[in-house]
Amino acid sequence: SPSPGRWGRDLRAGGGEACAEVADVTDPAQVRRVAQRAVTEYGRLDTWVHAAAVLLVAPFEQTTPEEFQRVIDVNLMGQVHGAMAALPHLEQQGGALIHISSMGAKRGVPLQTAYCASKHGIDGFVETLRMEVRRGELPVSVTNVMPATINTPLFDQARTKIGVKPVAPPPIYQPDVVVDAVLYAA
Repeated sequence: SPSPGRWGRDLRAGGGEACAEVADVTDPAQVRRVAQRAVTEYGRLDTWVHAAAVLLVAPFEQTTPEEFQRVIDVNLMGQVHGAMAALPHLEQQGGALIHISSMGAKRGVPLQTAYCASKHGIDGFVETLRMEVRRGELPVSVTNVMPATINTPLFDQARTKIGVKPVAPPPIYQPDVVVDAVLYAA
């Protein structure tokens, strides 16, 4: 399996353990493999944080159906696949299901129609799942973290059709703000 990289070294330096499992979140079988790897390595799965996302920056009229579908598949369906893979394990001993979405789940952003649509979908999905988990009295917390612009490579790696490198809308926060929210939710 692949090396956990710098984050794994940092975690180990702090006394933690890490392993890595590469997966395409659009493939439910690969996402299930990630969950199973955690159980195999650590004996259980108690926290699942799902953060995979892609961004297309383009006017809606210049967005192809295939591009729009890809954003939905990664951003929304990837989160669905993650919950489907993790929830059966989390239900066994209790735990936290944490989805990272975006403020785009509550407010549309011009030139980001597919991205914001996917994030709105995550918000509806997680809200409904939270109600089902609560009604079933399952020992699982379900959280949706919706950060504003975070200083990550997302805009550097985004597909763009606007003729220039897209710039993240300010204010721009450091990733530790999201890390703190995720740790609190966990």
